[in-house]
Amino acid sequence: MNKLGLLLIQLGSPKSPKVEDVKAFLKDFLGDPRVVDNQSLTWKLVLKLFILPTRSPKSAEAYSEIWDGETFPLFKYTESFSKKLAESIDHSNVELAHSYILSSPNVTDQIKMLKSKGCDTIRVIPMFPQYCEATTLSCQDAVDKALEEVSGVDIKFIESFHNSPAYINNSAKMINKSLEGKEVDKLLFSFHGYPIRRIRGGDPYLDQCLETATLIANNVDLDKDKIQVTFQSRFGREPWLMPGSEETIIELADKGAKKLAIVCPAFVVDNLETEEEVGLGLKEVFLENGGEEFIVIPCLNDDKQWIDEFSTDILLPEGPEKPDA
Repeated sequence: MNKLGLLLIQLGSPKSPKVEDVKAFLKDFLGDPRVVDNQSLTWKLVLKLFILPTRSPKSAEAYSEIWDGETFPLFKYTESFSKKLAESIDHSNVELAHSYILSSPNVTDQIKMLKSKGCDTIRVIPMFPQYCEATTLSCQDAVDKALEEVSGVDIKFIESFHNSPAYINNSAKMINKSLEGKEVDKLLFSFHGYPIRRIRGGDPYLDQCLETATLIANNVDLDKDKIQVTFQSRFGREPWLMPGSEETIIELADKGAKKLAIVCPAFVVDNLETEEEVGLGLKEVFLENGGEEFIVIPCLNDDKQWIDEFSTDILLPEGPEKPDA
């Protein structure tokens, strides 16, 4: 009997907030041609001689803010999500595993493991709602590398779930729950930033972000004129998607906004960006500019309803018996 393998892929985190671990992580991350598509000799020299020595200690400090003494939020929630998802599916004909592009367990090892358990078909899903070359294709590269060592496996690659009812409805539910009984001047949908050049080159990321925002907003108990899309985490000097989240927050505070809420729909589990950059950094910016309350809405993480609907709507829309057909 052939089994169906299910493989979730996340980016990963450093082993610890130690500078050497963060430096190793950043070296692999920024050395990925999907993340920085200009891997010229000049870039490699700049990365080695300037960026890594200066950025690693700062990033290590940021990572230390979200380190609980044992692990990072991305690891904790990915592992909890995977465990609860396996329990939700609970089918003898299905094997589930999670993996990371830049951490352990990696994609190759997990595909080998699923193959050893009789999975001739593996449904692979990057845990990024919107398609983006920097993330989705990086996951595809990791799968392609694994297939150089593993044969006889049929890969079914799910590129995005930016408009799936499970993702949209549960995101709106999380927002409504977080804002219940509260009045806010603005709700920001802060997506991860991206170079405009790559959007113009055909990457559908922006269109999918805007579709996601529209669909979630239609299900949020808030006037639509109080909802705005922004972008965080710019890197480098070239033009990135605008408006920037930090600039927008300062502008809103200058105009008298006292209570803001923010959610990050480009992620399904909390991580460095959502907890440190947004939850701590942007909160500080808002308060320093006259704001009074900054509500950070958590990612879906390991919410039970999200997990149950993820399995039926996104991961197994055709049911677990499909491999036996």
